[in-house]
Amino acid sequence: PLQHSITSYYAMGKSEGDLAEDVADIILPQYPDNPAAGGLALMNYGMDVKGEYSPLMVKKGAETLFRSLESYVRKTDAEVANDQ
Repeated sequence: PLQHSITSYYAMGKSEGDLAEDVADIILPQYPDNPAAGGLALMNYGMDVKGEYSPLMVKKGAETLFRSLESYVRKTDAEVANDQ
């Protein structure tokens, strides 16, 4: 999926959503201990997918990023102190 653009996915009978899911399945596992960084990487990739902008990929990356930040904000002081 990383060698394809949105247009080339359409030509294969797939959707932008399919491309977003396929790319997320490659990028997000590269950041197993830092989902915020994975979400940011997915957002950055979605900004320029072979010269095209993918709002669905940017949205998926943003959701991943903010979900991880939300879980961090909800931690107690003791949990933050023990977080390495």
